[in-house]
Amino acid sequence: MQDDLPTMLKEAIKNLGERCAPERMQSIIAELCSIRAYTADELAAILNRNKRWVSQSYLSPMIKNGALEYTIPENPRHPMQAYQTKKIGAKKRTGHLSRSTMIT
Repeated sequence: MQDDLPTMLKEAIKNLGERCAPERMQSIIAELCSIRAYTADELAAILNRNKRWVSQSYLSPMIKNGALEYTIPENPRHPMQAYQTKKIGAKKRTGHLSRSTMIT
């Protein structure tokens, strides 16, 4: 699943370790979701984390603070629900990570 990701993003994910700062994980999730929409299952697999932990600790707060949006906003619990970086006007905000943010 990581084959189509940019090299810097693959490296950032690889270097996450078992514990990392929440801000770092949120930056990586935002970057992933700016490429395409991902389900919680997909994000958990890519990040090598538990789906419930990813949903509760990162996705829900990121939805609440406006960093992410649902692909099916009218039904947040839809089985095919996915997350994407929130759109600003007609353009997506990518908030690209700098090399130092992703790898440190």
